[in-house]
Amino acid sequence: MKFLLAIAFFILISLWVEEAYSKEKSSKKGKGKKKQYLCPSQQSAEDLARVPANSTSNILNRLLVSYDPRIRPNFKGIPVDVVVNIFINSFGSIQETTMLFHGNSNLANHYI
Repeated sequence: MKFLLAIAFFILISLWVEEAYSKEKSSKKGKGKKKQYLCPSQQSAEDLARVPANSTSNILNRLLVSYDPRIRPNFKGIPVDVVVNIFINSFGSIQETTMLFHGNSNLANHYI
């Protein structure tokens, strides 16, 4: 389950980058604007029919068709442990008068 979720996330990010790159290329060429959709349920049947069966979009749509973001992973099984790590990489100067500071940190979480 974890592996499938990781693959789906990777495919989603790849698809997002690919769409952003193609949008940038089409805007440079001066072509008409293409509709952008956040999820496949917003597309018409004709738009879905134009997508090749083995495309990244279609594979991702099949993987996520039963996905419900309101339900935790392994809903019918035992609860899932979630580990959250925050790594503070650096702190910059602190301004005492305005109580402002700059910092650099990394937040990571994963399911056990």
